[in-house]
Amino acid sequence: GGGWRETLGPPSPPCAEYVARITELGASAEASEAALLVAHAYTRYLGDLSGGQIIAKALRRHYGADAAMHFYRFDAIASPSAFKKVYRRALDELMTSSAAVDAEALVAEANAAFSFNARIFRHLDAVCGLAAPAPSPSAAAPEVATAAAAAPASSSLSLSIERE
Repeated sequence: GGGWRETLGPPSPPCAEYVARITELGASAEASEAALLVAHAYTRYLGDLSGGQIIAKALRRHYGADAAMHFYRFDAIASPSAFKKVYRRALDELMTSSAAVDAEALVAEANAAFSFNARIFRHLDAVCGLAAPAPSPSAAAPEVATAAAAAPASSSLSLSIERE
């Protein structure tokens, strides 16, 4: 709603780092860099529709109320399962139709996206008194910020890109 920025204040350091990476990719004049935004779409949107639903159910079961579950509500999506299939197919088609995509860079960027998200959640845990804060990538893992250029080919994540 209105005034959310004033209510929430500045983003957390891990969130600001993630926003900076997405902004960097989006502002790139290099098609190969901008194409890496697809990795973030896979991890964020498909993750929220899949794992987020599991998290939301667990939180509702534990806390009994869904007041804080708005992040995991997708009221405009009648069938999350059907939507995920269509969304994934569209992303796959985008990737297979683009000559600018380097599969290794895409996998490395998806791993970086997972890392950014993990740091955000660790920070939230720390703010809530559940865990110690996570180190920033610049202090603890500078390679994460440049994962697209530095990740090995045997990366832990593989995205399925369907070819038709």
